[in-house]
Amino acid sequence: DDSTDQLVAGVGKNAVLLTWDGNSDQSEVPVKPLTSLESARAQTRTNDGKVDSSGRFWIGTMANEIDGQIAPNQGTLYRVDNDRKFVKEISPVSISNGLAWNIEDDTFYYIDSPTRVVAAYDYDPSDGKISNKRIVFDLNKTDLKGIPDGMTVDTDGNLWIALFGGQHVSI
Repeated sequence: DDSTDQLVAGVGKNAVLLTWDGNSDQSEVPVKPLTSLESARAQTRTNDGKVDSSGRFWIGTMANEIDGQIAPNQGTLYRVDNDRKFVKEISPVSISNGLAWNIEDDTFYYIDSPTRVVAAYDYDPSDGKISNKRIVFDLNKTDLKGIPDGMTVDTDGNLWIALFGGQHVSI
């Protein structure tokens, strides 16, 4: 669909299609459920998502916080292909978070927050498949405080990582 007023979002444990022109001051927008993720896992929710260069939506899940705790290894990273089919890419994960692609579009970066590492995978933009996991940054081997969260790559190819609880900017 070539619609410019639709976007896919994670709401609870669902992937939904929202229709909004980006300008209207609407308190409610039309929402169409696309699918429920992890229907067998009652205590999970969507967390971080991003779109790749080919328009595929990547979205991760994690366990709901209960009594201040998040159960480990309950989440999954999904790739949503253009035909709206959901493909499990990485599972299990604890807190599916940062997603980014390098500017050459052949490497996918991923964060499962509690591990405190940034993993890289070979990435094929033609089909969205990832392979050959490797660790490219391990916060456990640094003095940096905080938990890796969101992530992006700038126009110079630099990888930027938000550290939840880090309380400063490190260069």
